[in-house]
Amino acid sequence: MKQRIIFYSLILSVAAVVSYVHFFEVLKPDPTAGIAVHNAIIEGEIQSPYRYRILTPYAMEPSINLLENLTSEKNAFLASYGAHGFLMISLFLIILARYLKNWFCDNQVLIGVLFVASVLALPLTNPVFQPWGLTETVFFTLSLLLMLWKRYVPLGIVLVFAALNKETSIVIPITFLLVNLDIASFHSKESLKKVQTWRPFILFAIYMAIWAAVYFLLRALLGDAEHVHTLEWLWHVNTQRNTLIHAAVNVSLFMGAFWIFAILGVKKSPQFIRRAALVTLVYIPAVMLYGVWYEVRLLMPLYPLIIPLGMFYLFSRGMEDIPT
Repeated sequence: MKQRIIFYSLILSVAAVVSYVHFFEVLKPDPTAGIAVHNAIIEGEIQSPYRYRILTPYAMEPSINLLENLTSEKNAFLASYGAHGFLMISLFLIILARYLKNWFCDNQVLIGVLFVASVLALPLTNPVFQPWGLTETVFFTLSLLLMLWKRYVPLGIVLVFAALNKETSIVIPITFLLVNLDIASFHSKESLKKVQTWRPFILFAIYMAIWAAVYFLLRALLGDAEHVHTLEWLWHVNTQRNTLIHAAVNVSLFMGAFWIFAILGVKKSPQFIRRAALVTLVYIPAVMLYGVWYEVRLLMPLYPLIIPLGMFYLFSRGMEDIPT
């Protein structure tokens, strides 16, 4: 019990530091801009895709309304979203730790989690108010843990909330299919007759239906909206010399040496992690097409994919009997 208290105290301590940096670098300098985005989402008067990312603003609205009875709108906003930042960062690091514990000892897990905490300030110091990025990372990490534990009903529930948070939650069902698809089972006629062979496809179809239902229902209820950026504008911005330099620096610092460790750890990692990491082949091109390249907060869902790959390279000795 004492060791567990120490373990999670360390995680909460670094979460408090990271959320402190996020508060004073993003929220406090220009709360007016954040309030404007929050209110525009609540009122349904903002461009796509922000209009449909309702989970976090809707969850914060009761807190803001309550605190406005005691203080100004600005302070109510800062207090609510400051608490949200600490909660999401704490949940992310704790869930990441629990995920890594499936393969690593406590000391190794702490190294991985504390490394993530040390570099997390980089994507979180982007001055643009986009609170759904933290929530998205929590949901994706939790989804991976539920996939590993084969908790399919809770995974569907998490997917509903993730889809209300951000449309990129489509990577959850895709990742599910990648980690559960067994190509070898299609080589036998007998296996094709078994329900077990088709179960991953059935569940994938259910999860895709859940995601699509939320996606289209939001647009039916909230109305169509022009996209905030065109693909032409994004390409123009992303191909500027300063943007390319900024992006190269940020992406390099986002994972640091773990980019290399992850590549070296692919062959040493269990099948689940290797297969889950394949979703990056879909996710990264989508980010490059629809995102601004130097905004590495868009890459935060990659933490639970890249970190274990790197850790299997760093801590591969004596791990021959790890579960796959």
